[in-house]
Order: sequence, then structure tokens, then C-alpha cells
Amino acid sequence: MRTIAHAAALLATLCAAVPAARAADESLDRTLVHQSLSPAANVVNVALRNDLGVGLYHKERTSNTTWLEPSFPTAIFGGGWILAHRVHLPLVWQPVVVARTGGTYGLAGLRYEMLLAPVTSGAWSGGLGFGLQFPTESDYTIGDHKWAAGPSGALSWSRGAVHAGVAATQLWTYASSGGYPTVDRLTLEPTLSLDLPAGFYLLSAPSVVADWKRPAADRWTIPVGGGVGKVFAPGGTRVALTLQGYWTARGPTESWTTQHPYTAPPDWTVRAGIALLFAR
Repeated sequence: MRTIAHAAALLATLCAAVPAARAADESLDRTLVHQSLSPAANVVNVALRNDLGVGLYHKERTSNTTWLEPSFPTAIFGGGWILAHRVHLPLVWQPVVVARTGGTYGLAGLRYEMLLAPVTSGAWSGGLGFGLQFPTESDYTIGDHKWAAGPSGALSWSRGAVHAGVAATQLWTYASSGGYPTVDRLTLEPTLSLDLPAGFYLLSAPSVVADWKRPAADRWTIPVGGGVGKVFAPGGTRVALTLQGYWTARGPTESWTTQHPYTAPPDWTVRAGIALLFAR
């Protein structure tokens, strides 16, 4: 009887431990996903995403940009603060938008941001720093071909299943060569996510751009949309998969794109991503 009682107690302990372990895993998944959406978070995020642009200009061409975007923190001041580093390396397929065939594939301008941020376990997190752009373009038809720099910052809020935040970087040309236009551009990255059961989550993370050199009517490019993500842990490593779609709700006017056809945004963007997440 004592053996049966011990076995029953062990079984009851195991039955209680499994839901507790599952809850702990889901809590870690939620925390890592929320942190991965904030550029100032204390998490290592090795991300790869692909933006497929559909409906470019009058010929309805298709563009493609593959982004390698690693981000990682370095601890300073005894670990109470971090320097959050984020790199954007784009490989671009740029079609000839005034024809039905032809285009160029190559490297666009490398971007880097570094934010100084406090390490916090509260609902709010954020940081301030700077952004840089380097003229790493491999072809004259791709990118800005300018050295640029400016302020950068991020602010985010998480509570329960909800995460919201925004990152902003303003870049100005500080050195250049050739006859390419100067850079005076603001990039806003708002994020909103809602956790669902079984590691799924809803996500909206568009890239909103304001080019201050253009007339007011042609300045803003604003995509609207979102998608779904799923986090899982093969071999103990958290992996986040995302699939999103965005419609360009606002872009430059037709009169502007007629004169500058390569500035026309796509009608739709399909974004797929994968990220490896490592807790600190």
C-alpha cells in the first residue's frame, strides 16, 4: 500500500509539473517575442525577413528585398544599462519600373543603430541613440549612395498579452560623392502585437517613411496591414516565424512618380520572416 501511495504521489507531482512547465515556456515565449519587437530590449535577435513588393508603377513590376537584421545588447555600467545594437543589411531586386522586363540585383545601403537603454523588467522600456547609413550599394540604380547619420530612439510597452511600441530614426547626409540626391528621411517603425494560445500571435509592424525633401503631398509613405506569427522551440532555441501583408494606404502622388518613377512604392508588400531569439 505504501508503494502504491508513493507512486500515486509521484504521478500527481508529475501531472502538476507538466502544466507548470508549459506555462513557464509560454511566459518565456511571450517575453522573447515582445522583446524582439523592441530595438532597445535586452535580447539577442538574429532575424531574416523578405519583403515582396507587388504592383510597382504602371508596368505592375515586382520588387524584392531580403533583410539580414541581427540585433544584440552589450552590458555597461555593471549590467544596469545596455547598448542595443541593430544592423540592417538589404539585398535588393530592383526592376526596371518603366519596362516589363529587366532589373538589377545587389546590395543596398547598410544601416546601423545603437541605443543606450536601461535594463528594466517593468511594462515600459526604451532607449536613445543614433543611426548610421553607409554607401555599400553595389549598383548605381539601388539605394542612396550616401553617408548619413542622425538620432534614433525607441519606446515600448508590454502588459499581459499586448505589446505596443515605436522606433524612429532620422537620417541626414553628412558626406557624399557623385550626383545622387541628399538624404533627409525619417523612418518610423510602429509595432502592435497580441498573443494567442499555442505560441501564435497577431502582429502589425509597418515601416512608415517621410522624405522631407519632397513636397508635402508626396512626403509620406504609409503601409497599413499586419499578419500572424508563431514561436516554437526546436532543440530549446526559440524561433519566431511571421507572415504579414501591407497595403500602401498613402504614397507620393502620380505627378511625382511620373517625374521620379523609381520612388513609387509597391501597391502591396508581402513580408515573411524568421528570427532566432536568445534570452539574456
